[in-house]
Amino acid sequence: MRKLHQKTDVLDVLDANLSGSVFKNVDLAGAKFRDVRLTGCTVENANLRSARIFDADLSGMVISGCRLDDMTIDGVRVSDLFEAYMDAREGAH
Repeated sequence: MRKLHQKTDVLDVLDANLSGSVFKNVDLAGAKFRDVRLTGCTVENANLRSARIFDADLSGMVISGCRLDDMTIDGVRVSDLFEAYMDAREGAH
C-alpha cells in the first residue's frame, strides 16, 4: 500500500483501481467524482453539505443518523417526505 500522508496536492486520476483505499481526515472539498464505482463504500463522519449527486444508482443505500437539513430528492425536501410518511403512518393506525 502506497501512503500519501500530510500532502497538499491536486490529483487527476483516470482509469485507476483504488478499491480498498482509506481516506481519513482528508479535504476533498470541490472534488469531482465521475464514472466511479463506490459499491460497498462507507462514508462516516463526513461533511457532505451542499454535495450534489446526479445520475447515480442509489439502490440499497443506507442513510442513518445524519443531518438532513434542506436535503432534497428530485426537488422535494426530505423533511417534507418524512412528515408525509409519518402523517400517513399515523392515519393508518
